[in-house]
Amino acid sequence: MQTLRTPDDRFAGLPDFPYLPQFCDLDDGAPITGAMAPIFEREMVGAHGRAHPVIHDAGHFLQEDAGEELARHVVEFLRR
Repeated sequence: MQTLRTPDDRFAGLPDFPYLPQFCDLDDGAPITGAMAPIFEREMVGAHGRAHPVIHDAGHFLQEDAGEELARHVVEFLRR
């Protein structure tokens, strides 16, 4: 079993596929996950150069709190 030494090690060896990280502003974990945005962009090749939307007035369950806005971001992402 390999030991992860840093948060960045989690992303080692992931495939190069398009990745759309999205964040919310009302989740108790948002300060942690939001802080991960630059790490995602740097370490996950598929997230390079992509916007990392923050969905406002939404919590952890984005699809329930802001489904339409979440869908707009996903559709825009898929059209690229």
